[in-house]
Amino acid sequence: MKVVTSARIHIHRPPEQVYDFVTSEEAPAKTFEGTGRIPGVVRTEVVGGGPLREGATCRVHGTDGSVMERLITVLDRPKRHEYQLASGFKKPLSWLLRSGHGVWTFTPGPQGGTDVEWVYVFELTTPLVYPVVSALIRGSFHQSMVRCLARTQECLAAPSASAPAS
Repeated sequence: MKVVTSARIHIHRPPEQVYDFVTSEEAPAKTFEGTGRIPGVVRTEVVGGGPLREGATCRVHGTDGSVMERLITVLDRPKRHEYQLASGFKKPLSWLLRSGHGVWTFTPGPQGGTDVEWVYVFELTTPLVYPVVSALIRGSFHQSMVRCLARTQECLAAPSASAPAS
């Protein structure tokens, strides 16, 4: 059984710039603060070093001490970014969630800028936990996603973000 949530925002920057920021190693720690029982991100790192690429694994260090592994499954600059979380959920989340799949899409806005949509699909350990997980994901996790997108917009609105993407 799965639980799905999503969030959207329009950012007044070109898709390439938004994509490059979102997929940078620094972005999660700058933007994902967590809410309630959902931990924030302290830092991320590509396992083995090097640039982010399809097939790479990133370690995501959480504010609760967790270290999650994120497998990068799609990097299609500047349109789509996908990853799979399959390990590192700390208790009590590990009792509830088997995995998580994040999908970011970046679409040029009709008046310029970028429409960003972030969808998350969580696979449950058992259908019995659906009521609890559904409330947690559609409540605290969804709030964390909305705040993350707002922080992304703020970071890209900063004067240093006005330089063209490379």
